Amino acid sequence: DLTGTMRAEKPHMYMIPKASCADDIAKIGAVLSRLEKQLGRPEGSVTLLPIATEVPSAPLRAEEIAKSSRVEAITWGAEDLGAEMGVKKRKDKDGNWLEIFQLCRSLTLLAAKSANVQAFDTV
Repeated sequence: DLTGTMRAEKPHMYMIPKASCADDIAKIGAVLSRLEKQLGRPEGSVTLLPIATEVPSAPLRAEEIAKSSRVEAITWGAEDLGAEMGVKKRKDKDGNWLEIFQLCRSLTLLAAKSANVQAFDTV
């Protein structure tokens, strides 16, 4: 609940799960702008940390997500994507990420570098 937490906690950043495209980030940014104005906070003072790999379409849009307004950092996760894809394992017998998850991790890092934001490893 953005309204409740903005009033009570004065957050610096929100983690955004299941971001699938830049439009998702823009919609949240618009709500934050309205709330910042209502609460007398500087516009843009609250930043975002999207998890850019939780739905199948998102890894291919990681760069556009990372370049969205308010994004300060980007991260990835294997659990929700694996569930969406019906994957039973995320790692091989040696503890290494399976190829699809290695790809998502790499795409997240490249997107962060391209957008000049921080990259955080898996959540």
